[in-house]
Amino acid sequence: MTPKTVKYNLIPLRTYITKAKHKGLIRQDSFFDYVSEKIMPKRP
Repeated sequence: MTPKTVKYNLIPLRTYITKAKHKGLIRQDSFFDYVSEKIMPKRP
């Protein structure tokens, strides 16, 4: 997958993980140290 696809699929996943963590359903965020690549747009 491209970095852009990964970033935009990870945004809602992080939201769900944060909500589950606050509710006590999980103890730790699985992606706490993950940093996505910076997306450089291709210009014609």
